Amino acid sequence: NNYYYNPVDGQGFHNHKAFGVHIEEDIIWAGTADGLNKGIIREDGCIDWYHYTTEDGLAGDWVIGIIPQYIDGQEFPRIWAISWDLVYDPHGLSYTDDNGDSWIQVNQFIEEEAKVYNLFFDTNIIYASTNEGLYESNINDPQIWIKTDIPQNIIDEVGSEKVQTTLVFSDML
Repeated sequence: NNYYYNPVDGQGFHNHKAFGVHIEEDIIWAGTADGLNKGIIREDGCIDWYHYTTEDGLAGDWVIGIIPQYIDGQEFPRIWAISWDLVYDPHGLSYTDDNGDSWIQVNQFIEEEAKVYNLFFDTNIIYASTNEGLYESNINDPQIWIKTDIPQNIIDEVGSEKVQTTLVFSDML
């Protein structure tokens, strides 16, 4: 009863416009143009929906990516929400370690005006692909990100530092 659907809503309610989905056993995460929805699938097949926005701690209301990070010893995976904002640049990144009960914003990308496109995890390192380049963070301190230097000859060849996705093979980026 707390999930609203109206595809012709002229009032600006955009919760029905999904941009990212992740399913984890009996939980559905759906990123929309109006926040993030968590659906818990009940045994009778119905879904109880919970809606999160910037008022709940998300960095932005247009959630374009939902990425789980599996960390040893944690009861739930860390859920990352890549969110863009329709009103202002820059955009944001937030995560929850408690299945959505609380959200933590990563403010560094907002301060550096970097738009996050994607995340990749390699053991204890988190990689963020952004329009300002590639950033790294330690799994234990995701508030501090270090920009990775991209060789000048690569920047000259592609024309910018923009990195849209990252994949790590062994010890090579």
